[in-house]
Amino acid sequence: MPYVVVNKSKNAKRRRKFFQRVALFLVIFLVLTVIILLNVYWKSTLPTLIDITQARISAQTLFVVNEAVSVVIANSDEFSSLLNIERDSDGNITLLSPNTLHVNNLARKTAILSQQKLDMLAKEQIEIPFGTISGIPLFSEMGPDIIITVTPIGAVNCTFTSNFESVGINQTLHRMYINVQCQIDLIIPQTHHTVNFDIPILVSESVIVGKVPTTYLQGGLLMGSYGNTV
Repeated sequence: MPYVVVNKSKNAKRRRKFFQRVALFLVIFLVLTVIILLNVYWKSTLPTLIDITQARISAQTLFVVNEAVSVVIANSDEFSSLLNIERDSDGNITLLSPNTLHVNNLARKTAILSQQKLDMLAKEQIEIPFGTISGIPLFSEMGPDIIITVTPIGAVNCTFTSNFESVGINQTLHRMYINVQCQIDLIIPQTHHTVNFDIPILVSESVIVGKVPTTYLQGGLLMGSYGNTV
């Protein structure tokens, strides 16, 4: 009767290699699945992340611009002489014109200081917990932080405008605004988002006694501006 010799060690090695290949395949499959799911989740939550980041940077930008305007106003005595008023012999207003030299000087100071403060803001990074973008309150402060880098684009532009409103007989309320325009790039992992800000700030309010021409009451007065791009 013939004998069959079975090499058990070879069979064992084959089984081990088979199970190793299966395990490797499963690991690769699981890793790829996790990567795909995370990528899908990231893309689905990216709009929420942009909204959260934009809200935070909007509040910070408004704060630093208001701070810059406050500093300029506190250190300037030119606001009382920004508007030239000419009257006729009866005391009626015939011409309203900006003092261009003073207006442009204040716009320049405001733009430069706002730019400096925004540059300082750019040195700070915004950290948002990953769980915050899930929309689930329980996870709002959980998970690793997502780092958002803030980068100002170009220079700040400042424009002085004013408007007039009749508030009584021969009395006109004059409001003066400084509009600060800036552009900021939010650098987010895998993408970036540009935000434009146009921030109007009331800097002066006074009552003009005398009849103001209707053309001024119907519109406004562009008083001057300062700004450039880099």
